[in-house]
Amino acid sequence: MNSAIRRSAQRLSSVDCLSNDGSVLIGIRLYLTHVFFLPSPPYPRLSPILSPHRSSPVFKGDHELSALVAGFRAWTAQADTMAEKFAAPPTPIDFASAKKSVRDVALVEGLEKMYNSSSPPALTYEWSKDDQAKKSQLIEDAKAGLAFTQEMIEDTQEEIVYLRLNKTTRDMSTSDMKEIYPDIAEEVEKEIENREWFKDTLSNESSMDSTPIIEEEESALILKELKEISNKHSSYLHQSSKPTASSSPKLQPLDSTRSAGKENNKDAGKDELDDSFIDDATTFLNKTSENRELNQYWYSKSTIETLCNAIRESIDICGGRRVAFLSTPSLFFSLTKDERDHCALLDFDTSWKSSSGYHFYDFNDPEGIEEHQRGTFDVIVIDPPFVSHSVWKKYATTARLLMRQDRTAHVITTTVDENAQLMSTLFDLLSLYELRIVCTCN
Repeated sequence: MNSAIRRSAQRLSSVDCLSNDGSVLIGIRLYLTHVFFLPSPPYPRLSPILSPHRSSPVFKGDHELSALVAGFRAWTAQADTMAEKFAAPPTPIDFASAKKSVRDVALVEGLEKMYNSSSPPALTYEWSKDDQAKKSQLIEDAKAGLAFTQEMIEDTQEEIVYLRLNKTTRDMSTSDMKEIYPDIAEEVEKEIENREWFKDTLSNESSMDSTPIIEEEESALILKELKEISNKHSSYLHQSSKPTASSSPKLQPLDSTRSAGKENNKDAGKDELDDSFIDDATTFLNKTSENRELNQYWYSKSTIETLCNAIRESIDICGGRRVAFLSTPSLFFSLTKDERDHCALLDFDTSWKSSSGYHFYDFNDPEGIEEHQRGTFDVIVIDPPFVSHSVWKKYATTARLLMRQDRTAHVITTTVDENAQLMSTLFDLLSLYELRIVCTCN
């Protein structure tokens, strides 16, 4: 079209050289009007660009859909603009005035005749079936995307409300978490009951020798944190007496000796250990490694010494020297050899089986203790491998069978702040009445 206009302008300029009276302006206008209304090819396909009227697409979650919707909006906006522009006919040309002002009247009359005889067809655009199908599909996709987005908004709003009502804080305890997520608490209890605490950390659940998913560096960091927690350790003495109003304690964080294992795997763990050289906490910690397969984590040196002193204090109060150590080898072997002669270590780790005073113990069989041990201990020291109601209940059952018949035995254990209610239940199981804080390890 542009080349045709240029050729027309050149021809009309030659006329202007002859007339030089302004008729060229009329000629150009007539020619442009005629050319503009000639049939033109279909509109070119518009590329999917964002509409200039919108700063961002609606469907932010789906970039492809956003681009399609934005392109469609741009296309329709351009079509609306063109339709509005060309809906009305062009302004009529005043040929009468031109005849009065132009000397070459014949030229004006010729242009008028050409203009009036020209009747270009109306510009129309026929949609192809392919284009129509694509546009229809685009609309349907946009509707589906909108419905999905609205559904996601509703779900997200519900999730936000739930998270606000159940958000965790530094003051939230394990018991609080169990109440909020009872399904998780139930699963944890079942895993402990079935000795399946390794199932989420081993790449091959069928073998204890499988490579842990937790990397060595990560394990080292976890152990470091556990040892740091030991500086905030506390232990408590359970003493039978008349109930008092001040029997509810403020419990402190735990880092205890852990000792547990797989069922029907009594020989799991380390080789048999020689305890003849062990008679204090430093020697025990330096010479004895933790067995991760049995979930063992030793007390810190300061915690061991503090608890051993608490044990000796209880021996003096009770007037008896018989002490049962349930899953607490770090305390048992930190006593002197003379003191251990009157004590018993009940533990799942059979690497201690050659040690004097060792007796195999599986908390899943709480009543499976030897008959001659029942009702013979003055002090009982407990630290379960897992802090859960079901495990504690089993240890409490064992402790009740071990303590001397007059129920004046002392029970020493460690716990954490959020397990106050759990410990209260334990006292009921043991028929004890008061919890007295005997030491706090910082």
